[in-house]
Amino acid sequence: MNRSIQWKLFILLIILLSVSIFTISLIIEPVNASQNNHIDEGSKLYYDYKVKSDVKYSFKTYFNGKNRLKIEGYNYYYKSKDSLKKDIYLDKQSKYQIKVRIMYNGKLNTSRYIKTHYNLKKYYWKVYRRKLLSTNKPLKLSKVKYWAYQLQNIEKPGNIRKLASSKYDLLVIEPTQTVSGDEKFNTRKVVSYLKKSKAHDGLHRKLVLAYIDIGQAENYRWYWKWSKKRPKGKSKPKDWPSYILAPDSEGWSGNYMVAYWDDQWKDLIIYGNNQKTNPYWKYQSMIDEVLRAGFDGVYLDWVEAYENPEVIKAAKKAGKNPKVEMIKFIEEIRHYAKSKNPNFIIIQQNAVSLASGHSKVYSLVDGIAQESVWYDWNNYKDYDISTNNQLTLEYIKYLNQYIKAGKLVLNCEYALKKAENAYKKSRKRGFIPYCSVKLLDRLSSTPPWKY
Repeated sequence: MNRSIQWKLFILLIILLSVSIFTISLIIEPVNASQNNHIDEGSKLYYDYKVKSDVKYSFKTYFNGKNRLKIEGYNYYYKSKDSLKKDIYLDKQSKYQIKVRIMYNGKLNTSRYIKTHYNLKKYYWKVYRRKLLSTNKPLKLSKVKYWAYQLQNIEKPGNIRKLASSKYDLLVIEPTQTVSGDEKFNTRKVVSYLKKSKAHDGLHRKLVLAYIDIGQAENYRWYWKWSKKRPKGKSKPKDWPSYILAPDSEGWSGNYMVAYWDDQWKDLIIYGNNQKTNPYWKYQSMIDEVLRAGFDGVYLDWVEAYENPEVIKAAKKAGKNPKVEMIKFIEEIRHYAKSKNPNFIIIQQNAVSLASGHSKVYSLVDGIAQESVWYDWNNYKDYDISTNNQLTLEYIKYLNQYIKAGKLVLNCEYALKKAENAYKKSRKRGFIPYCSVKLLDRLSSTPPWKY
């Protein structure tokens, strides 16, 4: 045979072989893709309380045919530098049932069934992926969309569960074990439970803050060791400490204005160096109790005490500027708490003009909560009382300055029938609103996500 013909036949054969291989690859590749199709990947960072380590979980998801999905992943433990292979298999068993298996280093760890009407792909994207990315990391303050405020009846059955199952991102509650008679209440357990519940995004956990009155002494707290009542119209009992000044100006029973610049009061609230023990609990300070219970921070009430006439009078007598002393007090609280927990959060309640002429305040607090920007209460009607328009405008002016400083601005409106209006007005201004009744003894019956 002619060499040129042989050469041409050889080239033709090579071409045919190449075409065959390419054609086969086109046939095989889609089959492989349908059997092992990479559809997703991601990672999350969370804290493993069992081994006390931050963990990064990274994964890739493959869709293996119509009825099987595999999630290949690894846990990386920052403390020990160890890795753990974690694979998850989702198998569609029937029209309404999916089997979930979790394997650690190739060994079966968990196996369970889930009832759902979704097909496998839809279940992954709508439900399981969200769970896969969920974390016990707290939601950032800048991402808070809903908050709630409850001080009474925390200890009643079912109330903690209601708080946990809600969409609220930030909760302000009473540190109940600091109340006389409730020393055995396990606040730490409650806080831990609430911190395991999800924020509105379904990925992060809620933030939990402790309510603390820093401008008043309360005769129902663990620290009150003196006679309970002050006779009406008479001077205070002789056994009361000198820093207790006068009854609460709003008429709350058992609450008394204090000289908050006094070292004894500061020791009781912050330092806890000279506090006596209790039969039930070794108390130190209010801040120490909050830290011990695991709260994310504090919600400071009666910051506006510097405007109280009795406080102004006492400050003048002591040669003090009451506003400056309140700022110093908050600074000491922040410094002490941050030395124990660098992520500690401080929210001031009311006192919108505190930072006026004292911009340092913006570096001391993480946010502000103002009561009754639009709706107030009184002794005859518990809610829906319109705030004086001039006062509302003043609140807005100062709260806008907190927003400009990058601080979280919350507002609590005592509105029920007018809750919808309160929510709309608040959101328009960039505030995070909550509507409730003044007693704050239950969750709102008009939650913000309804409007």
